[in-house]
Amino acid sequence: VLLLADYPSKGEEFVVKELIKAVLDTTDEDADATVDRIRSFADDVGADFDAAVERCALELCDGNRSNISLAITQSKKMTAWCRSPSRVCSIVLRMLKMALLSRDRPLDLTDIARESIQLAPDDETRSQLNEATRLLVLDSLVRKYCGNGAQTSFSAAEPMHGLRLVQHICRHIDVPSVL
Repeated sequence: VLLLADYPSKGEEFVVKELIKAVLDTTDEDADATVDRIRSFADDVGADFDAAVERCALELCDGNRSNISLAITQSKKMTAWCRSPSRVCSIVLRMLKMALLSRDRPLDLTDIARESIQLAPDDETRSQLNEATRLLVLDSLVRKYCGNGAQTSFSAAEPMHGLRLVQHICRHIDVPSVL
């Protein structure tokens, strides 16, 4: 809940972030116009709109482990509102990491991952996005051929992933669907 009494103590960016959250919680078809008004407000009060969007997206991802697909969907929407490439990359990187944690098959993030790799402001960010995308592709393949439950056995983020996957394939080589 956003209270005007919080404004002096929490600052302008906090207010902008809370306004962004309010837009996410509505089914407003005119959300882009509302976001433009919030951006204008942020400019008027000297708040960094993109920083507020990034903070909102990161908090949404960190605080929504039970509904990862909703967090990813809303964060994806917020990347379109950001003008700063580094902030977009930060949000997308968090989305990719959240997708790896999902018990269910996550939304397809390859397009937005590719776009953010192109936007990456430096080599380190580009490398992190490439690695997260690679891990998500491996995770997707494991889920496709072995089911969602196999994620715990064949987590691409673990060093023993390759060895376990090869052992599984060798044990079940006679089953046509293993490859």
